[in-house]
Amino acid sequence: MASGRKLKHIVLLVLGWVLLVVGTAGLVLPVIQGILCMVIGLFLLSRESPYIREKLRAISEKIRERFPEFHREFEKVKEKAREYADKILGK
Repeated sequence: MASGRKLKHIVLLVLGWVLLVVGTAGLVLPVIQGILCMVIGLFLLSRESPYIREKLRAISEKIRERFPEFHREFEKVKEKAREYADKILGK
């Protein structure tokens, strides 16, 4: 079963990077929702990469300091997204 976990890890990393690249292209192309693709890509990468998880945590702390109300709402959304992803991905 370890090979199944390894495959899932690789698929999520590849999908996360693809969404990040598509999101970056979407910032200049009017057809693609760039920010949405980037957020989903970073979410997937943060589930599989400790480095990205730590960088996003540092960014989150800076946002919490500057925009506390926005950060509270964002944390609620992030928790719902985590629950939904756990249900879909089986984590």
